[in-house]
Amino acid sequence: MTASGKTPRGNPVQAANGKLYGIASEGGLHNGGVLWEYDIILGIFTKKQDFDGTNKGSLPVGTLIEFDDNQLYGLCFLGGLNNGGVLFRYDTESDNLSRLVNFDGLNMGGRPMGSLMVASNNKIYGTTDSGGAYGFGVVFEFNPLLLEYSVIYDFREFSHKPFFGALIEVESDFGLPDTHDSSAGIHVYPNPAMNIVNIKYETRDIGPFDIRLINQFGQIMMTTSSEIDENNILKLDVSGLEAGIYFLQITKNGQSTVSKFVKTN
Repeated sequence: MTASGKTPRGNPVQAANGKLYGIASEGGLHNGGVLWEYDIILGIFTKKQDFDGTNKGSLPVGTLIEFDDNQLYGLCFLGGLNNGGVLFRYDTESDNLSRLVNFDGLNMGGRPMGSLMVASNNKIYGTTDSGGAYGFGVVFEFNPLLLEYSVIYDFREFSHKPFFGALIEVESDFGLPDTHDSSAGIHVYPNPAMNIVNIKYETRDIGPFDIRLINQFGQIMMTTSSEIDENNILKLDVSGLEAGIYFLQITKNGQSTVSKFVKTN
């Protein structure tokens, strides 16, 4: 157990040097887990690092990821200066492991779970199991180039708490201006929306509009037939929907247009 660790977590990752790297959550010199290397060509397994609690963290979780700097990044559920877990970096060339983030269990979140994810903006994202504004964990962002950490979302309910797994990146309209279909004369706002979505028409059109609200999996979540008000606006209550990406299919006189919006909590 001391020599190689036990209870491996996540998946092995093949680094730029061609070798496999992974973690075990227990065992090692301090029984805090290990980081290991496997040489595929030579068939040699080597324990590279012993997690020790305060300095390097303990109980590593998830799957290691390799960033553009050819270094590996990972998480420990416990340990660090606050015993709230750590985000660490491992240099395969120098065999050096650095503690980059000490989770505090409070505003920064605590006890990170799952695996890290590298997004298209060249930043790293992950989740914690506790801490944050409501005590149910956070989604965090880490910039490896500037060594900057920030919380970007606080989970509000126990049922929303992240456990195992990893974030994924999807193509979406997050952060883009409100949807405006000029060809159909339709303006959907605000986008993202929390409770009410306004559908504004550039020209006055009498009569009902058939509306279907569809989630990103193609499921119809709502159907309604409504008329616009004196300001050419139709208000749609979306407060009961879960956060996510939705599509509005609006049909009038047999002609349809589709607009996309994001629902937030």
